[in-house]
Amino acid sequence: MAKDRAEETRSAWLATLDRYKRDAQAPGSEAYWSPSLDCASRDELISIQNAKLPALTPFLYENSGFYRRRFDRLDLAPTDIRRIDDLPKWPVVEKTEMMVDVQANAPFGTYTTHDDDLWRERGWMMFSSSGSTGIPRVFRYSQIDRELWSWANARAIHSFGIRRNDSMFICAGYGPHVFAWGV
Repeated sequence: MAKDRAEETRSAWLATLDRYKRDAQAPGSEAYWSPSLDCASRDELISIQNAKLPALTPFLYENSGFYRRRFDRLDLAPTDIRRIDDLPKWPVVEKTEMMVDVQANAPFGTYTTHDDDLWRERGWMMFSSSGSTGIPRVFRYSQIDRELWSWANARAIHSFGIRRNDSMFICAGYGPHVFAWGV
């Protein structure tokens, strides 16, 4: 039953992401990769965020032991966070919380939403923090994450004025930091 809820909430979250992913393969205009998103009013952006939160919070609760325990510790149900106005109920996650989790649940912790079975099926790459301020934290990313990064970075790079025939020189290390790999 729990596995069914996890998959149900994962499907709902992925469907929600797809619903709001626009101009996925190519720019929607010369000026904007995704005009309907890049030129959205504040009210439109809040509406999209408010549509995503009711799908995100049950997904996190059902697919991550870390987030389930955090909801329970804060005496919150996933349905308590449905709009951006509800976000003050949810304190910012600090990396020290994740370090404690990875120590208790080595080697990956329980903060990602990939269990071992899903990782074997959809896994793409693992990145680790350097651990320079504590315990390194490993993050497992899927092909879906890679696709979303590609889209988000295409939008960002397009907004810089970079176009198909331009060249870019990325001045970033390709170590554990995910930025350069996403670009």
